[in-house]
Amino acid sequence: MGGQVNIDTSPLDLSILAAKDEYAKRLHQEEEHAFRSKFERDRDRILYSRAFRRLSGKTQIFLSSFDDHIRTRLTHTLEVSQIAKTIAKRFNLNEPLVEAMALGHDLGHTPFGHVAERTLNHIMNGCDSIKGFNDGLSEDQKGFKHNWQSIRVVNDLERIDRRFNGLNLTNFTLWGILNHSRTDYKECQYKYGNEGGNCGFDTGRGKPCHFVRTSVHYYDYLSSCLDDASWSLEGVVVNYADEIAQRHHDIEDGLEAGILDHHDLVDKIGIIFNDFLDSGRKKKLNKLKNAREKIEYLPLFSSFIVDLLATHLIEGTCLKISDFLKKYKISSFNMMDLPLRREIYNNSDHLNLVGFNKDFDKAEKKLQDFLSKRILNSYQAQRMDGRSQFIVRRLVKAYLANPQQMPDATIIKIFEKVYKESYLAELKSRHKAKSELVGYLRSRLNEYHKDLEDHDYRAKLLRTVCDFISGMTDDYAMRQYHVLYGQTDF
Repeated sequence: MGGQVNIDTSPLDLSILAAKDEYAKRLHQEEEHAFRSKFERDRDRILYSRAFRRLSGKTQIFLSSFDDHIRTRLTHTLEVSQIAKTIAKRFNLNEPLVEAMALGHDLGHTPFGHVAERTLNHIMNGCDSIKGFNDGLSEDQKGFKHNWQSIRVVNDLERIDRRFNGLNLTNFTLWGILNHSRTDYKECQYKYGNEGGNCGFDTGRGKPCHFVRTSVHYYDYLSSCLDDASWSLEGVVVNYADEIAQRHHDIEDGLEAGILDHHDLVDKIGIIFNDFLDSGRKKKLNKLKNAREKIEYLPLFSSFIVDLLATHLIEGTCLKISDFLKKYKISSFNMMDLPLRREIYNNSDHLNLVGFNKDFDKAEKKLQDFLSKRILNSYQAQRMDGRSQFIVRRLVKAYLANPQQMPDATIIKIFEKVYKESYLAELKSRHKAKSELVGYLRSRLNEYHKDLEDHDYRAKLLRTVCDFISGMTDDYAMRQYHVLYGQTDF
């Protein structure tokens, strides 16, 4: 191992690597603000969006009814923002951009955490068949992934101007939102056997499968919003800040839920990070172990783990960036020249700008693995995952069986996909009152729904249902389940 590490606390000015406002671009032209930068406007548009407000009702692992102190997507998002801004300030990077990316990174997340994301993805790939409704999807109709869905939310589903859909965010902010997580799925865990073998999904029906991983090609149309010069050091910082925040909330939520014992956890952290703890941190660990009350040791754990990971991330990044600057002979503002930016991106060197040193990275992965196995495989988490998956599948089934059960605004969205824009505009002019328009569209929906051989209609309805459910909060999804099925056990 690497032995104890002496952290260099001297400031490192990386403003030459920071994203510059003048290089940012938007899909739709608009006048600049008198005193706010493009990235400050991005941040504020996200902050005031409806999708951002709904994050307060979406949980990470445990349902909102489990405990009042369990993390929500909103509190997680604020923690990511705080950690990322601390790192950005240390390097003199663009803080408003970091904040915009952090606040927007989970806007496309589902209720009930990652289990609902996986459930929707399997449905949107046709793996988990809903009465055959989602069979035969083409590649450009497949997939659901929360970071791509975040881009869809800010580009299509939110709206700030009647002339276009979306928040019209800059390409830099979009890149950071998308790349806080991998943009495709790992090898499918439900597939077994060799290529062309059987799919073990859904009680092992032996369904033929020819894909190593599920598709997210539906989102390909969003790639045009980004290019190989849209990356930023700030975006990579947000990615790591998200990881640090996840370790932090896994520990706190695990302790709150009684899955983790705080004495055992102190011992485990001491063993994993032994070679990276100076005398000061060892004293803090000892204080943690001697703490008796949860109200005392929870904040101590938070302070300890975030400080440890963030400090070593900064130290590791200093070493990586030093090598990077030498490789590309960067010493001035030329960092932002587009040819150089594209060269760095094509070499994937932008991904190596931020990170822990090799030995600390191994230790951090041991912590991640320990927490994942203890928490995600726990009785409490698995029981909630099963409940969540059941609710999501039943909601999809109900809305596909009878789309009239969805709100008026969602009915209009179906026909925004089904009709050409010019014809929908004509309908809106013909039916001045919204109630008249919705009434007409609902009657047309009955006619469309009789002909389920129309694959285009089925795919568009399926995507609208997916958007609708993914935007729900935990409580709203459970209430809708109760309304549709009349059961009170949730």
